[in-house]
Amino acid sequence: MKKGYKWGSSTFGKVRENWHYLNLPILIQYSLKAPIQFELGIEPSYLFGFNKTFFEDPEVIEVFDLGGLFGISYMIKGQYEITARYFHSFIPYGKLYFYDFVGAGGVIKEEVGLTNHYHTYLKISVGYFFNRFVSESQQPNF
Repeated sequence: MKKGYKWGSSTFGKVRENWHYLNLPILIQYSLKAPIQFELGIEPSYLFGFNKTFFEDPEVIEVFDLGGLFGISYMIKGQYEITARYFHSFIPYGKLYFYDFVGAGGVIKEEVGLTNHYHTYLKISVGYFFNRFVSESQQPNF
């Protein structure tokens, strides 16, 4: 999965960073009512690629990420599934420093703050099940 962000400012111009992770979601699914399922789990991830276009010196980035996720799925006629999942990491991947800039040249006056960065994402997917047998009693009526 590709994670990253884009932003821009008058001082720095356009900024883009990309991280390429191998994710392994581990989920528990609970079916409350026939076509609806809820998902809850963890997702360990390993960083195998990094592309940074703003800073000249690479920062120390965590190669391992672990986060929690939850989601909801809706089955349509036993063959199609629509899923939405939200992920938030437990481990910060980097730090963001805030500076007080002076003048149009962007001269740094002083560091005024620090915060951690965490990965988050919302993933929406549509799936189709091939050769799935659904009996008449399991088929929802809609």
